[in-house]
Amino acid sequence: MKKSEFVTMIIFLFVTAALIGCSKDSTVEPKEKDPIDENNVSGTWTLANSPYQINEEITIPDGKTLTIEPGVEVIFNGHYKFYVKGRLLALGTKQDMIIFTATAEGWHGIKLVNISGSNDSTIFEYCTFQYGKANTGSGRLNRCGGAINTNVNKLRISHCLFQNNMTYSTSRKESAGGAIAIGGGDPVIEYCEFRENESVYGAAMIISGNSNNPLIRNNHFHNNYGHGTINIDAGASPILVNNLIEYNYTDGHGNIHIAAANGRVVMINNTIVYNTCDGEGGAVFVKNGLANGLELLFINNIIYGNEPAQFNLLEPAAIDFINCLIEGGKNGFTGSTLSGTYQNCIDSNPLFVSSNDFHLQNTSPCIGIGAMIYEGHNAPTFDLEGNLRPNPAGSNPDIGSYENSLADPN
Repeated sequence: MKKSEFVTMIIFLFVTAALIGCSKDSTVEPKEKDPIDENNVSGTWTLANSPYQINEEITIPDGKTLTIEPGVEVIFNGHYKFYVKGRLLALGTKQDMIIFTATAEGWHGIKLVNISGSNDSTIFEYCTFQYGKANTGSGRLNRCGGAINTNVNKLRISHCLFQNNMTYSTSRKESAGGAIAIGGGDPVIEYCEFRENESVYGAAMIISGNSNNPLIRNNHFHNNYGHGTINIDAGASPILVNNLIEYNYTDGHGNIHIAAANGRVVMINNTIVYNTCDGEGGAVFVKNGLANGLELLFINNIIYGNEPAQFNLLEPAAIDFINCLIEGGKNGFTGSTLSGTYQNCIDSNPLFVSSNDFHLQNTSPCIGIGAMIYEGHNAPTFDLEGNLRPNPAGSNPDIGSYENSLADPN
C-alpha cells in the first residue's frame, strides 16, 4: 500500500469513529441530568439540570442543606418519600415556581419530623405541591400530610400552591391533612392557596399534637373535600388570621373542625363563606366543650352563607365573639348550648362585591366596625392582599379578610 493511501485510510477511520462517537453521545443525557438514584441529597439543584427525576426515597442528612433554584421541577417516578433531617431551601419566585410533582402513581410527600434543633429553618417559597398521596403503610408518618408532614418549629411556607394532594385510610386518626399535617411545632404558613385537596380528616390541613401557636395567615382555601377543611385536634393552639375559606365541602360536622381539647384557638379577620356540610354540620364545628378546657376566640370574622348552619356545637361550649358578622346570630347555632362573650357582633348581609368576589362594597356594614385589639390580640397590620389595615389610618379596621378604603360605609 502506498504511503498516501495509508494516510487516507487512517484519516477515514478516525473521522468515522468520531462521527459514531458523536452520534452515540447525542442520545445520552448529560450526567448532571441523570435521575436521582442516591438516597442522600444535598448541595444545589440547579435550573440548568432540571427536571430532577426521583427514583427512590431520598433524604437530606442531619447537618446538610439542599438548595433548589427557582424554576426547578422535581418529578417523583414512584410513591417515594422525601425525608428532611437537615435543611431544605426551596426558594422559587412568582415567575419561576419550583414544582414538586409525580407520575401517575403519586409521591409520598415531604417528611420534616424530629429534626435536630441545630439545623436552621426549612423554607418553601413560591412552590407548587401536587399529587402527593399519603395513602400506604400505617401510622401518622405514612398516612398524614399528602404533600408535607411536619412536627418542627423551624419551618416557613409562603406563596405556595397545594393542589390535588390527598390522604386515605379507613381510620380517620391515621388519615389526616390532605395537603399539610402539623403534628407539633410552630410553623408559619402564609400567602398560600389550597385547592382540590382531599382527606378523610382535614382535607387541606390538620393541626394537632403539641402545636403551640402555629400561624396560619393570608391563605386561600377553596374547593377542598373531606371530613373538615381545616381540622384542629387535641393539644393544638393555632392562630388563624386573614384567611379566605370558601366553597369547600365536608362530609363531616364542619369545615373548620375544632376538637382541640385543652387548646386555645384564635381566629382574627377571616372570611368563612359558602361552605357546605352534610347533615347537621356548620361552617365551624366544635367537638370539645366546657368540660375539656377548650378556649375559642373569634375577632373580626365574617361567617356567612354556609350550609346548613354557621356553627354546630356537639356539647356546651364557651366561645368569645368580638366584632364579628355571623349570619343568624346566636340563635342560628345548632347543636348544644353556647355561652361566652358575644360583643359588638352583627347579623347582616355583608354585601360582598359578588358571590365569587369577597371584597366589601362601599355600603357594606362590615366597614370600620372591627376591633383594633382584644385580650392582647391586634387586628392584622395588612389584609389578605397586603393592603394597610385599618384604611384610612386612624379609623377602625374592617371585619373579614379584605380591607375597604373607606372609614365608614357610604
